[in-house]
Amino acid sequence: MTLSIIDWHNRFQQQASWTVSIREYLLNRVHDCSDFSVLEVGCGTGAVLEYYRNEIRYHTSTKSAAVNSLNLFGIDINQNFLAFAKEHFESAFYSLADGISLPFKENTFDITYTHFLFMWLREPVQALKEIVRVTKPGCLVFAFGEPDYGGRIDYPEELEPISEAQINSLYVQGADPFYGRKLSAHFIKAGLVEIEMGVLGGNWSSDDLIKDFKFEWQFINSDLNLVRSDLDLDVFRIKEENYRSKGERVLFVPTFYASGKKPKAIFR
Repeated sequence: MTLSIIDWHNRFQQQASWTVSIREYLLNRVHDCSDFSVLEVGCGTGAVLEYYRNEIRYHTSTKSAAVNSLNLFGIDINQNFLAFAKEHFESAFYSLADGISLPFKENTFDITYTHFLFMWLREPVQALKEIVRVTKPGCLVFAFGEPDYGGRIDYPEELEPISEAQINSLYVQGADPFYGRKLSAHFIKAGLVEIEMGVLGGNWSSDDLIKDFKFEWQFINSDLNLVRSDLDLDVFRIKEENYRSKGERVLFVPTFYASGKKPKAIFR
């Protein structure tokens, strides 16, 4: 099945909801200032950038440091995503660009961040070095979410074949399904300091499992149709829906986050 731009935007909004707490937590590392310039590399449809605009304003207002100027920028390689972002979220500037070669001068941004990006890149360390280049000395780089399917938990066990098929699908799509564990090492290789890392928690209710079933299955089905498999997807869909309706389904993928600071220049 072909996913529409609305499907993708809804997915990006869902992923943004998973990282709200860590975004708010890491904002406490940002020093108060009245002017912010923020770049999201891999901004997709603008879902996270729009959330982050409100979070920065709220964060600074609670610390009596009102934002005089907040300049938001997003880059992505997907022209359709950017067209959607430009139409629906006009508070940011968007550019069609590759994370390996950012169209900005050195030392431009106070905050530079990514959201579920590096697992999709062939050269994540090179992209990180480019991100560091455009970040101001003493300022922060955030990676708000990078999954690691090596620690995925599926219960009941009879649903585990879905995990193996999805991992194979990620490889076919050019992704690294085990990237999450590499995140902090790559921050170090990119020259960042004062690095903090961790794993996002997870919580859900039985109602959430039922409510999200059709939406989640769209993406599971899309992934599994990309790989040759002996799985009967109709059978697994019925099993998935049944266990969700009983509140017994557990699907947890460890998702890592990291923050790091660009070192200030040393003058001799």
